[in-house]
Amino acid sequence: MANKKSSGKPESKDNRTEISVAKIALISTVSVAVIGVIGSALNAYFSSQAAQAPILIPIQATQTAEAARLIPSSAATAIPPSAATLVSSEPQPTTAVAPPEATSGNSLFPIFTLPGSDAITSAAFSPDGQTLASASGDGTVMLWRLSDGMLLHELEGFNPVAFSPDGQTVATGAYGNVILWRVSDGALLYRLTGHSSNVESVAFSPDGQTLVTGSKDIEIRRWHVSDGVRLYTLEENGEGVSFVTFSTDGRMMAVVYKDGTVKLWQVP
Repeated sequence: MANKKSSGKPESKDNRTEISVAKIALISTVSVAVIGVIGSALNAYFSSQAAQAPILIPIQATQTAEAARLIPSSAATAIPPSAATLVSSEPQPTTAVAPPEATSGNSLFPIFTLPGSDAITSAAFSPDGQTLASASGDGTVMLWRLSDGMLLHELEGFNPVAFSPDGQTVATGAYGNVILWRVSDGALLYRLTGHSSNVESVAFSPDGQTLVTGSKDIEIRRWHVSDGVRLYTLEENGEGVSFVTFSTDGRMMAVVYKDGTVKLWQVP
């Protein structure tokens, strides 16, 4: 069978153009598909990396590096708007800063700044936590109401200060004597005299019926609170008394002396 002879005519220019256009279209389609696959893979990779990245907490410029390390990495501590009153250009007699419920974790917020007329030498809370007594070096003792920082009474006395167990009486020390005051109105109840030097420590018995005072004159005196009568005096040789306290059942009394010794006394 005879082979069919080719016509020998070359392809036309239009046919070659159609083939080139088809090839370009195929290449473009494949390229778009490949780019889409690569883009999806990169997006998945960076998304997984972002999920593992640590949370960064902005640190204010005023914070030191040490303070920055105190901030937990999981969350920052929110400071209530009322805490803005912490910053004041002038000293304030009493400055409410933040309510107790605003504190969290190890954060501390000052509640009040209570001024003194001189160096503060001693302070004591009343048993119910509603009143604070502060003693100054100029011989004044101030009673403060803690709910609002108001000054209730200004009394006479030095360090030490102590409240009776029922909170109705406060004792203040002085040179050679101790003064008992009524907390409700600041009235002077009794002036307990007899020590020949500074009274260094005072302590109410747990039942509030008696008061013990210790002085640099080495004497320990016990007083009846209701009428200010002295019950007895203990006198020791050596250096003065620096601290006195009762046991919780009131049956013993510990006396700390300036020579470094402590003596326990059975309370009659």
